[in-house]
Amino acid sequence: MREVEHLLACQNQCGESPIWDPSARRLYWTDTENPRFFSLRPANGPAAEGRAPASTPVEVKSPWLNQAIGRRRAGAWVAVVRDGFAIWDPEGGGSRFLGNPVAGKAHLTMNDGAVGPDGRFYAGSLNQQVLESSEGALWRLDRDGAFACIQDGLVLPNGLAFSPDGRTMYVTEMWARKITAFDFDPRAGTVSRRRVLVTVPEQEGYPDGLIVDADGFLWSAHWQGFRVTRYDPQGKKERHVPVPVPTATCMAFGGPGLDELYITTGKKGLSPDQLRDYPRAGDLFVARPGVRGMIEPEYLG
Repeated sequence: MREVEHLLACQNQCGESPIWDPSARRLYWTDTENPRFFSLRPANGPAAEGRAPASTPVEVKSPWLNQAIGRRRAGAWVAVVRDGFAIWDPEGGGSRFLGNPVAGKAHLTMNDGAVGPDGRFYAGSLNQQVLESSEGALWRLDRDGAFACIQDGLVLPNGLAFSPDGRTMYVTEMWARKITAFDFDPRAGTVSRRRVLVTVPEQEGYPDGLIVDADGFLWSAHWQGFRVTRYDPQGKKERHVPVPVPTATCMAFGGPGLDELYITTGKKGLSPDQLRDYPRAGDLFVARPGVRGMIEPEYLG
């Protein structure tokens, strides 16, 4: 595998939720600390010397701080924002707020999310004042816009992904340094049989964003860990890929063959010395790990 390459100087505070849209042939992502939404058409293959330059990125303002986005079959995007769920249309005219599952609890906020194989959207909530708190929960956004809690007692639920067969949900419990697995019922949109799949050593940072490739292996981005890691479905580390900045936040497979791994990063939480030593923190990177990803499902609401 070639080393991770620097692709775009976007300087995100916390780049997150990269999504590949196969019809547009573009990568989309958000900056959770700013009301900004990005899209980029990568180059078609490497140039004669090094990688061909990507197209000029498109940046638009959002009415919310989008924590994560998901493709939506009816157009626009489904999003989890700091204060709930929303449908967001970056073209304008179709955005609407759907509601806040943690309304009235000022210490709680919404966090990362993903569309499930059942066409619903799933997201976590956390205690923003006490990150080690087990007051985190998982929420399901149904196709009609209603939402329900499907699991509580989580420590900062963050990255969220599903196995290729749609029968297992994986959730990063970031501040507990673990990845948790559940049996997933795609008909009911519920989880059961909670178990710890991965425990991340302290020297590898905190697990953050999470995706699954076509072989069913998990890819985890490490906050303050200088890496992304691939685990097999039983939780055994298969490899780690060094990232040249402290914080990798999330990943997405894209490109015509779904064999390019795009990696978002962040500047949030870095010390002044780290910001000086790693000026590319917050930028977009890419690697070719020799495996393929999957097209992310669409929200059907």
